[in-house]
Amino acid sequence: FSSAVNKKILNRELPKQNGFKIINRFQDDIEEGYYKVYPFSPDDLTGANNYIKDNLGRVSLRTVDSIHIAIALRGKCDLFVTADKTQAESAKKLGLETNLIT
Repeated sequence: FSSAVNKKILNRELPKQNGFKIINRFQDDIEEGYYKVYPFSPDDLTGANNYIKDNLGRVSLRTVDSIHIAIALRGKCDLFVTADKTQAESAKKLGLETNLIT
């Protein structure tokens, strides 16, 4: 999430001060239980690799995206939210309900 906010700042789409506010608010929301955070598991790497291998030529999966998607699938997430169009398309193809934010 912080990386996505940073990208908006670097692209001059968002003032740095607002970026800090957004990141801090997101962290507060996590601590207050508005979002479920899934811990990383070594099995997620195996799952991510399998998603890439099983979908060669069908789904555009970058390494980090495949790990995020593997964690979301393992956690049976209700909604996968991303600002990355490629990641959103991949998550949707792999069965996640996805919300692309711009």
